[in-house]
Amino acid sequence: MAAGVHAAIGLDHGSTNFGSLAMASAAVQFGLAAAIMLRRSGQACRLAVMVSLVLVELYVVNVTTGLPPLVAHSHSGTTHQIFGLILASPAPVDGEGILAKGAELGAILTGVLLGRSG
Repeated sequence: MAAGVHAAIGLDHGSTNFGSLAMASAAVQFGLAAAIMLRRSGQACRLAVMVSLVLVELYVVNVTTGLPPLVAHSHSGTTHQIFGLILASPAPVDGEGILAKGAELGAILTGVLLGRSG
């Protein structure tokens, strides 16, 4: 599900850096889901857990403090500095993000459980 949300976000944001990163996330998530469904391996499960953890963390940082403008998704277009690092203003929490993060949290739990049993 998270891969589908990222693909939709990527298509919606076109050829921007954020859109390209969303499409890359979707491709990785689709690929890992296929790999786990076709041939469940502990390595694929661990990789899916790690990718999901990174994506959840990036979202939390993006909506709390902001990410560098090159990769951030912010509707305000303003920036601020933290420890000399220029960051985009935090993005708003939205339904797409909540849906994707819920699916990624589910993927983390599923990956941990499948990784233990396989």
